[in-house]
Amino acid sequence: WGIGSRLSGATVYQNLIANALKHNPPRLTLTLDAQLEENWIRCTVTDDGIGISSEQCDKLFNPYFRGSQKPKSVGLGLGLYLCQQIIQAHGGEIGVQSQIGEGTTFWFTLPVSEAIEEFRGGE
Repeated sequence: WGIGSRLSGATVYQNLIANALKHNPPRLTLTLDAQLEENWIRCTVTDDGIGISSEQCDKLFNPYFRGSQKPKSVGLGLGLYLCQQIIQAHGGEIGVQSQIGEGTTFWFTLPVSEAIEEFRGGE
């Protein structure tokens, strides 16, 4: 991931986790997972929260989009957009799958070579 990349990788995870906690009720179950799929690492952040409508899912990665169902939600609507920019800059993809009332999974993929670089600390 290069210079500053560990911060970038941590930023993606932190943002996905913070969003799950911010936009769901207390007592949320949150699961982090990583799987090797051929030449890709696929990472997921899954919650059992309120879910997101398909209309909102289509807009979540747009800059300044605030899809919160909480009227007093804090934020500029840039977090997921920035996550997308970070992941795409390293050759990966990011997306979301959600069902109202059943929870949400945010996922991102990175080429194995990029993930190994991240693990080694950008050496």
